[in-house]
Amino acid sequence: MLELVLARTADLQALIALLLSSEARQRALGFPAPSLAYTAEQRRQVERAKIYLAREHGAWVGTVQVQREDAKIWGLQGLDGEAGYIHSLAIAEGRQGQGLGARILALAEERIRALGRPLARLDCRADNAGLCKYYRSQGYEVRGVVALESGEAMQRFEKALGDAR
Repeated sequence: MLELVLARTADLQALIALLLSSEARQRALGFPAPSLAYTAEQRRQVERAKIYLAREHGAWVGTVQVQREDAKIWGLQGLDGEAGYIHSLAIAEGRQGQGLGARILALAEERIRALGRPLARLDCRADNAGLCKYYRSQGYEVRGVVALESGEAMQRFEKALGDAR
């Protein structure tokens, strides 16, 4: 059974390994994945209780971040209290193509619903056609492209979650 648990400081090594592996796969596909200062930034996010690890049969198989707001990508709309924001979805090496991404997304959406938010929003690089197609296949609707200060174009997606708890 797949479960989503809040990452703890003791889980940082596993979390960083998942993120670095995902970053390497993105680079191999030709996408300039960000080189983040994982240790410091992820520690801050873990301490703020925003990062989840997905565990199945005792092994960490993925990670996802759920936030209450996202002004960087969504501007003022990202502060409207209507949505939860999904970031940094990553699947463990060798576990891609097994439906884990969809299952982890569904669990993240449950967390957003539990916050009383009727919408889930996420984003990805606009030039990553495969990932954009994947998010559409998961029920997400395109909500435009935004250019970051870095010049990177990000495709925004939104999904109605139905009744929030």
